[in-house]
Amino acid sequence: MRHPAALAPLLAALKDPDETVRAYTVTALGNLKEPAAAGPLMAALSDPGDEDAHVRAFAVEALKAITSEDFQNNPQKWTAWRSRNKE
Repeated sequence: MRHPAALAPLLAALKDPDETVRAYTVTALGNLKEPAAAGPLMAALSDPGDEDAHVRAFAVEALKAITSEDFQNNPQKWTAWRSRNKE
């Protein structure tokens, strides 16, 4: 699933109450490699309401795939990177 039309439904699925759905969603977003997904993935990474470590770990992997950067599980560094690289 690497079609840009998949972006909107995947972004909506980031808010699903099931952590398994969110984990698969962040993985799919990473596979999509759509730069527009970076912001929502960063938000998912720093969401205090999402206590699932798998979702956060997969969000980091997705961000690495999209940005070619590796700031681990550090929302501040990801946000700073995004600020520097906005188009």
